[in-house]
Amino acid sequence: MMTKATYNYCQRCNQSFEALRKNSRYPENFHPLLRVQLTGGGSHLPGQENYVEEEEQPMSNVRDDRNLSPEYRSLCETVTKTTELRDTEYEYLPPLYHEVYCKNHALINNLQNANPLIQECVHPPGFHCVQKSKTLFLVRRRRNSDCWEPDVKEIASGCDCMWPISTFGDIIEHYQSKESELRN
Repeated sequence: MMTKATYNYCQRCNQSFEALRKNSRYPENFHPLLRVQLTGGGSHLPGQENYVEEEEQPMSNVRDDRNLSPEYRSLCETVTKTTELRDTEYEYLPPLYHEVYCKNHALINNLQNANPLIQECVHPPGFHCVQKSKTLFLVRRRRNSDCWEPDVKEIASGCDCMWPISTFGDIIEHYQSKESELRN
């Protein structure tokens, strides 16, 4: 069963590759993964030196351009905690994950009685750093089994600098007042 499924998957990949090769800008004897043009016809084994270097593609300059984009820093201080999934009953994949907490968040260390101070991120007017979370999807299996089962964990994933409604009211009112100032 597994062999048939693998064969069907590989066959679809090969068909997709052939369709891409036929409809692409590459010549027939161009290998897109190696980024070289093969000399002669037919297939070649890796290590054979019968290829011609392709001219530099304008696409390769895109990577250089990303270094020119502005650099950004988070407005909130964070602490990253690596958690290894060690269990006598289960084996997990991935075996570890990283949680990112707001620096003054009470859940950083369950053993420590942290004071959940509000971390401000802009002075003035005093925006607050708010803990974000995300759902982590993993698989696990009992140590004596071959059967993997899905598992879900809610983990801390970062810290956002946000407008506190309780202090400043709805931000929409702020935007509307700025718009009216610009019109006048």
